[in-house]
Amino acid sequence: MQAYFKVGIFYLFYAYSSLIFINIILSWFPGIYRFRFFRFLKRITDAYMQPFHGVLILGIFDFTSIIGIFLFDFIVQAYALLLS
Repeated sequence: MQAYFKVGIFYLFYAYSSLIFINIILSWFPGIYRFRFFRFLKRITDAYMQPFHGVLILGIFDFTSIIGIFLFDFIVQAYALLLS
């Protein structure tokens, strides 16, 4: 039973990582957050991404999302190594 719980946690991390990536892609479309579902998605993913906003901006490009997604992916991969 404990192994199923650990694997379930891994899949939750993986799903959250996918939601973060989807939100990054959706941020390129300015009017998308008028819809309730996308505002909900942004609120969920901003819980993790908020500390990274505005850290690495070069001109008009904000690369902080890349830092956040790489760090989260590192955490998920470290957790996967602990499982094996």
